[in-house]
Amino acid sequence: MTSKNVIQYLILFSVLFLFTGCGTSVVSVTGEILYDGKPASDISVLFEPKSESTRIADAGLAVTNSGGQFTLFSTGVKKRNGIEPGEYTVFMGWKNPNATDNMPEGATIKPVNSPYKFPEKLINGNVVVTVNSKDINRFIFRVTADDITWE
Repeated sequence: MTSKNVIQYLILFSVLFLFTGCGTSVVSVTGEILYDGKPASDISVLFEPKSESTRIADAGLAVTNSGGQFTLFSTGVKKRNGIEPGEYTVFMGWKNPNATDNMPEGATIKPVNSPYKFPEKLINGNVVVTVNSKDINRFIFRVTADDITWE
């Protein structure tokens, strides 16, 4: 094999590597949270991978908008829209829109009661969903203080 052929193969390999990428692919995951039948805003949504082979850094995170809708992004090193296919435990909690992450030392803010009470099933990690690689991954969660259902 000549050096010209070796260079051509290296260039071809490099181009193929760039187009295939070097990470696992992610899929879009969207959804809606309804609390007592109404859109729930300012809900933090966490999809935590169930697989031990998936790092916690590959969890999905979102906050619902005023219409109760969310789109997950990957919490890994690269912030990507979507998450890897697989099984996930779903957690939710109210994100106080008046809270600040950068409070001066010693400062306090008046606690605000959450407008939502989440069922034990959700708090205990009993809500498990499957994110598929080929399907449309849109989840609708119907939450009450006592129960949660999803489709």
